[in-house]
Amino acid sequence: MRMVKTILFLSSILVLLSGCGNRNNSNFSKNDKNDILLSNEIDEDDSDDDSDNFYFIDLEHLVKNMIADEFIINNIAKEINFIPLETTDESLLETSEFRIAKIKERFYISCRDRFLFSGIMEFDTNGHYTKHLLLKNPGNGPNELPNIISWSYNHNTQLIAASNARQIVLHSFENNTTNKYTLNTASWSECLLNDETMVSKPAFSDSKRLGHPDIPYLYFRNKECEIIDSVFYPEKRDIAYANDDQTLLSSHQLFPHPSGDALFQDVFSDTIQRIRSMHDIKPYMVLNRGSLAPSPKDANNQSRINQTIQIENILDTKQYIFIRFWQAKEGRTANTAVWNKETRSFVANIKVEYSDNSLLLSGHKQGWFVTKYISPNGKEMIIPILRYIEGKLYSVIEAEQAMDFLPGVVHDDNPILMIIDIE
Repeated sequence: MRMVKTILFLSSILVLLSGCGNRNNSNFSKNDKNDILLSNEIDEDDSDDDSDNFYFIDLEHLVKNMIADEFIINNIAKEINFIPLETTDESLLETSEFRIAKIKERFYISCRDRFLFSGIMEFDTNGHYTKHLLLKNPGNGPNELPNIISWSYNHNTQLIAASNARQIVLHSFENNTTNKYTLNTASWSECLLNDETMVSKPAFSDSKRLGHPDIPYLYFRNKECEIIDSVFYPEKRDIAYANDDQTLLSSHQLFPHPSGDALFQDVFSDTIQRIRSMHDIKPYMVLNRGSLAPSPKDANNQSRINQTIQIENILDTKQYIFIRFWQAKEGRTANTAVWNKETRSFVANIKVEYSDNSLLLSGHKQGWFVTKYISPNGKEMIIPILRYIEGKLYSVIEAEQAMDFLPGVVHDDNPILMIIDIE
C-alpha cells in the first residue's frame, strides 16, 4: 500500500508535463443582484459529481499578466439572501475566525475571539439560536476538550469532529451521540470522508525530522479515530524547508471538499490530489505556478521566496474554483482568483489590501477567500467567502455593515449570514 501511494504522488509530476496552458481573460457580464431577501428557504442538494474531471489552471500566467480587476460577487450571483443571527447572552458571536456548517436543516456556527472559542452553536434556518452542540467553556469532561483548535463536518455522513491535535470529539447527528477520543499520534486539519473515515495531517511535532522517509504525508483514521493507514514520502524527499523559519512558504495542506472528499497539496507540487478514500487518491487539478513555484533550494534565498506563489486555500464549486494565494513581495495583500470551469479561464483576480477592511485581518488567519460586494444602497464592501454548501456561497458580515440596508439590525447584534446563490 505504501509503495502504491508513493507511486500515485510521483505520477502527479507526469501530469504537470502533459498539461497545456489556457489563455486567460477577465471578460464577464455584470449582473446587479442586490435584492434583500430574508429567507428561510432550505437549500436543495447539489448531487453533481465532477471527481473524474481534471483541470489545468495557469496561475503563473494570471500573476504575470492579469492586473487586479473590479470584480464584485454580484456579477455571478443569481440571488442573495441575508439571515440575521439571533443575539442572546448564550449565542454571542464575532466575525473573527467564523465557521459554519449546515446539517439537517440547521446551521452550526462558531467563532474565536482573542483565542476564546465560542463553542459550536446550533441555529435554525431563520437564524434563531437553539442550543450549544459543544460547550463554550473548555474542560476535561467526557465530551469536552481543553482547547479546540478546529472542527470539521461531513454533510453526507452527518458527522462533526472538533479537535485539539491530541484529542477529538466526534458527534453523530444520525444517532445523536458524542464521543471523545485521545490520539496516540497527534494530527490536525481533519477532513471527514464519505466512508466515515477521517484523513488528517501529522501535527508539526511529528514532522520535525525533515526529509525522513518514515514521516507520512497523511493519516487515515477509522470511526474510533485509530490510524488505519498512512501515505508516506518517497525516499530522500524533502518534507519542508530545512531552515528554522518554516512560515515563509506553505507546507503540505489539506482542504475539505463540498462533496465530502478532501483536496491535498504537497509543498513543492502544483498538482492537487483529490482524496475520496484511503484507496482512492487521484490527481484532480494542476495550479501551474511554473517559474513561480517554490523548490527546496530556495529555502535560504529570501529574494527568491518573495517571488514564489503560495497557495493558501482552494474552494471548488459546481461552476467555479476559488483560489486564495499570496506572494511575499506584495506585502499585506489578500489575493483571490476565480476560475470558470466551463470557459476554462479566469473571471477574476481580486487583490485587497488589509487596510481596506478590518475583517480581512481575521480572514487571513482562516485562509478566507476575499471578494467585493455592492450593497443595495450602493456601498462597496469587502466580504469573506467562507463555505460552499449546496450550490450557495456563504459569507458573514458585521451588523454595523448591514445596518444601512437591513431593517431592524442594530450595532451590537450578532453577525449576519450572507447566502449567495451562484447556481
